[in-house]
Amino acid sequence: MGLENRTVTVPLFLKVGSGLLQKARSIVTDYGDDFVRPFIITDRRNAHHAEELLRNSWPDAKAHVIANNSLAECNAITGISNLAESDSIIGFGGGRALDVGKYVATTQSLRYVSIPTVPSHDGLASPVSVLRDETGRSKSVGVHMPIGVLVDMELLRQAPRESILAGTGDMISNLSAIEDWRLAEKDIGERVDDYALLISSQSAQMVLRHLEKGLAIDSETYLEVLVEGLILSGIAMNIAGTSRPASGAEHEFSHAIDALFPQKAKYHGYQVALGTLIAQRLREKDIGKLKEIFVRIGLPVGYEDLGLDLQEATAALFHAPMTRPERYSILKKRALTEPECERLLRAL
Repeated sequence: MGLENRTVTVPLFLKVGSGLLQKARSIVTDYGDDFVRPFIITDRRNAHHAEELLRNSWPDAKAHVIANNSLAECNAITGISNLAESDSIIGFGGGRALDVGKYVATTQSLRYVSIPTVPSHDGLASPVSVLRDETGRSKSVGVHMPIGVLVDMELLRQAPRESILAGTGDMISNLSAIEDWRLAEKDIGERVDDYALLISSQSAQMVLRHLEKGLAIDSETYLEVLVEGLILSGIAMNIAGTSRPASGAEHEFSHAIDALFPQKAKYHGYQVALGTLIAQRLREKDIGKLKEIFVRIGLPVGYEDLGLDLQEATAALFHAPMTRPERYSILKKRALTEPECERLLRAL
């Protein structure tokens, strides 16, 4: 029997440290000469930092401040004349800027570097962009991974606490996602990628261990651990060729909130954090320690913390498995009725 081989794409570099923004050009061009005239995609919050990046590293480059993370915005960017003069894309800012950057770079066949300024979710280096369609609903689109990720800790330390909590919730949710992947392997014979599962599990456990030590979430040590975990989570998805290592029942709950109550949708990481507690309770796991951590740092432990009432939360939980009908999870296995959803939510 012959041996099977596979090729896995990962970023060429990952640089995390203080003062890296001033060295961005030398860091990036060490890995290729494509980044002579990059097109920088940023957001309003980081526009002034993008100007600093242009001034210090690429004075001849152009920058675009996105209005939102819609497909329409992405298509508008591809029609900008300055983009035609560019040889690469740099995503600079929060998750929306990075998602738009990845998508535009992929559609234009340009190399892409990610410079995140907030650790809000695992899209820093993932092969997925979350974009809004013409109806305003979010959809996940497959894209190429960045060739590199550069994280300046001086910028990351300025991140709003809410974004740090969101990234923390997204990381902890991996613990639920891998349970669903193992369940799918056991119940329906779905193939599990052992390496992707290991990376996803270890990155989440790494973050959890620091939380259990009581480390302040705005400390530099914790922020470094969090951002490294988020990047590893994205790499796990790329290795697996699916979001399975980082998305299960807890993400279905979040997707349902987005779909049913978009006006009440919170940070994605907040919603999947609560979804993790729900899914782990459904698996009859002890969630006591996790709830203690969530209360201490400020993540939600009940539907009220997301601004939902019991009727809304029940509807979201009941609708959750329908958001990914092709994906087997504990929610699909249990097929909860609406009264069962309500009882579960009351019991958290």
